[in-house]
Amino acid sequence: MDIVDKVTYDFEWGKEENISEETRRAFVELFDASNDNACLVMRHLVGLCAWNDFSDCSDPIINAKAESLRGVIRNIKKQLNMKPIQLEEADYE
Repeated sequence: MDIVDKVTYDFEWGKEENISEETRRAFVELFDASNDNACLVMRHLVGLCAWNDFSDCSDPIINAKAESLRGVIRNIKKQLNMKPIQLEEADYE
């Protein structure tokens, strides 16, 4: 079973920690710019998602697909540049 199948069919977050903050930290750790393996994986993703291809096509479906793929990289960048997430305690007094 590869990681795609594992997270799709057989993965539950069972820890008590803040899953949003843990996810942010995982992105930062996985996509460390000083790690050559991380750079190779990101280079592959950037290429697949046509991140730096700003050519325009007259076909709106192709344009929508390209924009959707670029959204994947946009969201990875968002996770990487996000400040630490602090959950606020509810005050019920």
